[in-house]
Amino acid sequence: MSRNNLSGEFPRFLQDLRYLRLLNLSLNLLAGEVPVKGVFTNATAVHLTGNGHLCGGIGELGLPACTTTTNAARDKGKSLALKLAVPMACIALASIVVWASVVACRRKMAPPKVANPLEVEELHWKVSYAPLSNATNGFSADNLIGAGSHGSVYRGTMSHEGTECAVAVKVLSLGQRGALATFAAECEALRHARHRDLVRILTVCASVDGRGDEFKALVYGHMPNGSLERWLHQEPRTLTLVQRLNIAVDVASALDYLHTNCEAPIAHCDLKPSNVLLDDDMVARVGDFGLARFLGGADPSGQASSVILKGSIGYIAPEYGMGLQACAGGDAYSYGILLLEMVTGKRPTDTMFLEGLTLTRFVEEACSGGGILSVIDPRLLGDVGGHPPQVERCLVSVARIGISCASELPAERPAMKQVANELGKVRTSLLLMDDLVNSLRDLFSLVFFRHPHTSVLFSSSSHLR
Repeated sequence: MSRNNLSGEFPRFLQDLRYLRLLNLSLNLLAGEVPVKGVFTNATAVHLTGNGHLCGGIGELGLPACTTTTNAARDKGKSLALKLAVPMACIALASIVVWASVVACRRKMAPPKVANPLEVEELHWKVSYAPLSNATNGFSADNLIGAGSHGSVYRGTMSHEGTECAVAVKVLSLGQRGALATFAAECEALRHARHRDLVRILTVCASVDGRGDEFKALVYGHMPNGSLERWLHQEPRTLTLVQRLNIAVDVASALDYLHTNCEAPIAHCDLKPSNVLLDDDMVARVGDFGLARFLGGADPSGQASSVILKGSIGYIAPEYGMGLQACAGGDAYSYGILLLEMVTGKRPTDTMFLEGLTLTRFVEEACSGGGILSVIDPRLLGDVGGHPPQVERCLVSVARIGISCASELPAERPAMKQVANELGKVRTSLLLMDDLVNSLRDLFSLVFFRHPHTSVLFSSSSHLR
């Protein structure tokens, strides 16, 4: 429904359409408040650009807050409230000073409290070793999803309040150095992070196993479509260009939330395809916070992690190798490498990258020489058969964003909010082009059906797909 000169108040009834999965109202004249239910809970499924008088909606849509008619009435009462507030504030201030003095004295006498990173919210159910073992068939190899340096992940099925749910159980390898610190860091980070593009932690388990040995695990909702790593390098099927752009926007939005909007700002420090998981709807969710760091001394636990900052070869920012502290720019670098990997289908550790040639330089030279199509994932080119100029411009834009993020100099890397916005614009332009192609195809089909002898006149339209 884009480019239809639709005007008036935004149709709020659309949020009640249960089977609506994608809505494109771009480039119309709609105004008013955007709902926050139904399809409007998924920013990647709603396209509203070009409607200059919209407000509200979820934060990921980037719309301004709506004003209410009660604001004027509040302003009128401000002056009277201010006159009454001055004497009351003086009385309250005196009371607060006395109360603060008493509390300070009591705190000096009380023993200090140690923050417990394993505390979870009340909505997380309590679980011990036995239910997790039963859910994963004794942590059998058949249920193994993946393994890393600090633990293994198993799929399973658990019952909670009468409902069966698929879970992913990450069991820590406590014999490995740094495993306990990694467990504590991940618990602490996930306690302070809530976003649609982050993995959802259900509960944690700190118990003993059947032999009486210490046992620690984290339980997440299972992501049925696996990791981005699998889709880029293992899955025989491929991701379309639009799907890759959706994933790129999802990951950028998650990092922007962690860096700027989280309760306590966090740097992920280990972003790579295997730590990006895909749910039923192919929505990307960033996971594995074992190396996460709180930014700017914002650690709510008051305890610095003892784990040495390292990350994964090929994705870790170069300044981390010189011992610098975690920062948002380090995540931007890892994101840039991930984005270039999504475009080219090549890992940054590919054997072709030798003697100073890196993934970033490989793509940068192709962009500068006008040969971007020579470095694009061949499977992706098969999806956009014909390679019209609009698709090539889209690929160049995405590649340049990745190159900018993966700059060697931290000061030259963009903020993730800017990255998410720019990729959103690229995606919108691609979708608008797709709408145009579909419209021309429908027109061709209609004319051919009515006038079969005119088909030759429209044969040139086939290059658009």
